[in-house]
Amino acid sequence: IRVEEELSFIWNNDTLYGTLLSQGKEGKKINKLPVVLIIPGSGPTDRDGNSQLIPGTNNSFKLLADSLLNHGIATFRYDKMGVGKSQFSGTEEDLRFEDNVEIASNAIQALKKLGFKKIYIVGHSQGSLVGMLTAQQNKVKGFISLEGSGINAYTLLQEQLKKNLPEEMQKSTLQKMDSIKNGYPVTKYNPALASLLRESLQPYLRSYFRYTPTEEIAKLKIPILII
Repeated sequence: IRVEEELSFIWNNDTLYGTLLSQGKEGKKINKLPVVLIIPGSGPTDRDGNSQLIPGTNNSFKLLADSLLNHGIATFRYDKMGVGKSQFSGTEEDLRFEDNVEIASNAIQALKKLGFKKIYIVGHSQGSLVGMLTAQQNKVKGFISLEGSGINAYTLLQEQLKKNLPEEMQKSTLQKMDSIKNGYPVTKYNPALASLLRESLQPYLRSYFRYTPTEEIAKLKIPILII
């Protein structure tokens, strides 16, 4: 029988919520299947793969979970902190990229407590890098990168800024990015770039820039699938 239930776990002082989708016989445990932890990408993404920044719903993770169950694979997908039912009582200034890894690791521990033995990680977009780092720190059976970038986020942002910014803004903006990367706070910037350069986000960016996906994935000693 199909078993769909809400599963919660703790990170810091907050509770995060998600959906565990599995199957089992009447009265028997549901933890015999292999289970995939689905790690979302950047932005305010919920357990089903929908973002508050994108109109409408695509339900990409929900559809993925349904499809995997048809092939005898259970899944756990969760609302990111501060999204959907998941709580977030901290501040943006305190956030670091590694927090995403801690959250995914806590989700894995929640699955292990339920008795799941064959745990795999799927990381989508930015979640691919999160998944690599999580797989380094936890005993899992395999890792799947779903549309993950192979280059450092700093380089990726540089390329995007060069393509999308007017020429007169490029030089100063790239200089500010260099400052952030090298640990120097930026206090003056074009208000149009506040979504990227705001002071409260800079510590998170600095921690994100430390990791290069091609280097991190090479550290894994488990089966890997890149999609």
